[in-house]
Amino acid sequence: MKNFLFVVTFIILMPTLSGCSLSDFLFDQEVEERVNTGDPSSCAELEDGKQQRDCYGRIAKNKDDMTICEKINGANGQDNCKREIINKKEDSALCAELGQDRTKDSCYLSFAMNTDDHKMCELIIDGEEKSKCYDHMADKLGDKEYCDKISKDYLNAKCYTRAALVEGKVEICESIKNSYQRDQCKNRIAKETGDFFICEQIEDKREVAWCLFNHAKKFNNSDACDKIKVSEIKDKCYSDIANNIKDPVLCGKIIDNNQYELCFMILAKKNNEPKYCFEMDKNSDNFKVCITMTAKQNINSEICTELESDNSKYYCIYETALQGNDASHCQWIESNGTRDKCYHNVAVTKKDIAVCANIQDEHEKNNCENYTKLDKLQ
Repeated sequence: MKNFLFVVTFIILMPTLSGCSLSDFLFDQEVEERVNTGDPSSCAELEDGKQQRDCYGRIAKNKDDMTICEKINGANGQDNCKREIINKKEDSALCAELGQDRTKDSCYLSFAMNTDDHKMCELIIDGEEKSKCYDHMADKLGDKEYCDKISKDYLNAKCYTRAALVEGKVEICESIKNSYQRDQCKNRIAKETGDFFICEQIEDKREVAWCLFNHAKKFNNSDACDKIKVSEIKDKCYSDIANNIKDPVLCGKIIDNNQYELCFMILAKKNNEPKYCFEMDKNSDNFKVCITMTAKQNINSEICTELESDNSKYYCIYETALQGNDASHCQWIESNGTRDKCYHNVAVTKKDIAVCANIQDEHEKNNCENYTKLDKLQ
């Protein structure tokens, strides 16, 4: 009796211990029993379609018999079964036994990529799959002649661009069928070789602009920026080089006002120099940001007095006081109430109750001392 209970318990627990459910276990057992017979006709006794496919597929693979696969319902199931046998036997000739063109193509492409046999490409029907095959051959065999056999534009361009980069020859780009992709190829060659005269061979105006931009930035050559005909790219060109070589004259060539101000703002930050902020409109947000930024960098709140708005001035001085860990910066604030607010917030932020002594209003001073303990800003 004990042995019987042990066996029953083992049968129940075995699938759980193996990580599958009891139904999965029984499901697999039904298939396993029929596969072990080696008789494909026994698979027909299974009611579940997936069980039948698994059963036929495993027996077919064990026997290397593709005719058994044809007992499976559906072309996809039959071809999947046959592919298992083809992969096992590593015989590309068997790809012809597959029932669907797309699975034949996939089979030939797989063998082509694994063996680098260009003859496989000729057997592929679908244009995109055939193009992928020839692109692979061109790359692996180092022969750009295969690029011309590619019918898909994006793969044709990819193939010739790769060859042009390897050989460093821009004339190879001329073989690309699509004009825009041909221009992109030339752009990449110009960037890699540093020969910006290649840019003159490009047809698309924006691609010409980016070509000149890449050259200008690579060599910090602002003369190339002068040749750009697209205004926003030209502005970016001047801005990037201006900040690479720290030349404010180039910022002055920028047409777009926002880009112009941002150019000077970056110069101000890189050089730690507030004078560049004054190239901006004093009423612009960029000017306020620039002044506050350089005041904090230099820990010099006197710079903040250049701001006209009381609110902007307060924020600038307060941020500088925090940056310098020095509440004395608050003295630059003219209004008593706002100055007291500055002392209060510095005290609370820095948790330094001694700062509260600078506050003139007694009520505010008491609040400062209490709020500092509570970590509460005004």
